Amino acid sequence: MSMGKEKIKWGILGPGKISAKFAHDLSIVEDAQLVAVASRTPERGIAFAEKHNALRSYASYHEMLQDPEIDIVYIGTPHSFHKAHSVLCMENGKAVLCEKPATLNSKELRDVLEVSKIKKTFYMEALWTRFLPAITQLLEIIESNELGKIDHVEAEFCFEAPVDLKSRLYDMNLGAGSIMDIGIYPVFLAYLLLGIPERIEASGQVHSSGADQTATIRFFYPDGQLAVLHSSIVYGSQMPARITMTKGYILIQPRWHESAELTILKAGYEPKAIACKPNGKGYTHEIDECHRCLRTGQIQSQIWSHQNSLDLMALLDEIRLQVGVRYSVD
Repeated sequence: MSMGKEKIKWGILGPGKISAKFAHDLSIVEDAQLVAVASRTPERGIAFAEKHNALRSYASYHEMLQDPEIDIVYIGTPHSFHKAHSVLCMENGKAVLCEKPATLNSKELRDVLEVSKIKKTFYMEALWTRFLPAITQLLEIIESNELGKIDHVEAEFCFEAPVDLKSRLYDMNLGAGSIMDIGIYPVFLAYLLLGIPERIEASGQVHSSGADQTATIRFFYPDGQLAVLHSSIVYGSQMPARITMTKGYILIQPRWHESAELTILKAGYEPKAIACKPNGKGYTHEIDECHRCLRTGQIQSQIWSHQNSLDLMALLDEIRLQVGVRYSVD
């Protein structure tokens, strides 16, 4: 479907924490309107709709998907539901922006992308960091060659969370573990900057629940480049990311996955700070891209394509295999 200049109308499936952040940013995108939210707990749906000015709330996902006003649905449910909910939306003719990770493994993702192709319906994984001004700016600096070629990428995403076996971080039925929840960010950065590695080495600490609490990942590339990546849900970190290049290096300032500033350090020069503040919390940029794709009748973004999601998922599959994290869908 391609659309004119009228507002693009959104539904939100699952009123969790991430959906609340998303709804906040949706409210500052001029050509977006939040039409509805669906929650299996009606009172949560009503409260969310009131807080975020949605026109209505539904007590069933299916019911919301029958709403003819909705053009696109943001899926903010736990990881393990992403496949089923993405397919449900597209089969009901709704475009999809699904929170990352797109699914739990490559097999599930291929099924989702097949539906997008058959139904000719837009689908994108909500890898919001890809669309941030900091990342756009980073790619421009690298492309300019002023710092030479990339030699080394270091990135991590760590935070301290209590052990709670019912939480999405520890319950394997919800797609638990640090790799899929936050390790996806450093893996994405290495993939974006260096592509698919020649060899992967990954190890980690796995809780008795089956969820990985920490992961240390190394990507080796044919020309000798290296990426060293970490994720953890048992300790925090300041979280910058560092790209070492042949003539200097770039720091994506903490917290790098939502950064508002880059610093360039080049031998013989003063450090140079580059401001690249996101609009809102940063989800606005992926929303703009969804709108652009819908208005031009595309079923995928060229900036974060179906193939990009497949590549990233294949890397995560291999990392989980090496660390020893298995979901029932594997």
